[in-house]
Amino acid sequence: MKVSIVGGGNLGSALIQGLLQAKGWRATDVLVCDISGRRISFLQRKFKIKTTSKLKEALNFSFILVLAVKPKDMEELLSKLHPHLSPPPLRGRIEEGGKLFIAVAAGIKTDFLEKKLGKVPVIRVMPNICVAVGEGVCAYSLGRYTCPSDEKKFLSLFGGLGETIKMKESFLDLITAVSGSGPAYIFRMIEILAELLEKDGLNKKMALQIVSQTVFGSGKMVKELKESPESLRAKVTSPGGTTEAALKVLEKDHLKEIFSRAIKAARKRAKELGK
Repeated sequence: MKVSIVGGGNLGSALIQGLLQAKGWRATDVLVCDISGRRISFLQRKFKIKTTSKLKEALNFSFILVLAVKPKDMEELLSKLHPHLSPPPLRGRIEEGGKLFIAVAAGIKTDFLEKKLGKVPVIRVMPNICVAVGEGVCAYSLGRYTCPSDEKKFLSLFGGLGETIKMKESFLDLITAVSGSGPAYIFRMIEILAELLEKDGLNKKMALQIVSQTVFGSGKMVKELKESPESLRAKVTSPGGTTEAALKVLEKDHLKEIFSRAIKAARKRAKELGK
């Protein structure tokens, strides 16, 4: 199987990196299309993949196109793609010579994609940047014209990048706010904790090692031990101990309310991007 990725930004680059680490994918199976000559030169040097600045070449390379441009650029991209698509009745079935379009831009809904492209199979997916190491969350929804073979191809592509979770499209803006943006929240927390360790004398490398492993191990416990976060937190929080003292400060400063406002702002922005 081959794939064309249109848009070589941070998320497009993360997808490429994840695919090349996944089983069964080679650099010759991936083509990235970007309008920036400098960017495609960088990606070609880094990943040894095929590159182009021409949409027609991306369309000819694979039946599957991942649309990884920014939301503000999606409408222009779709208008450029539409003239190259086969007219009905061929349009809409991969096995009949059509294309499968997978959009990863925040807020861009399947009905918008179908309105611009016609009756073609589209899938909307919200991955996060952790796909770069095969540990992403890829929440997705199918468009009206997809068939089982379309979804199978999608899963063959994204299944090696982390966990794929099918859901109603109405939830995807929320998932964007929590999972799509979520790594940045975690990275910020890692930054803060590492800076505090550095401030008190640890070198940067050791500080990042300690904090990143703490975050990794905590997430792994939640996934593998099948215990609730509340239960695990209680195991660490001894009455009158250091953890309890720290958590009291966080609760006093309304940590939950801060996260609630942050998620609300991100979700609102995702909705705005889709308009």
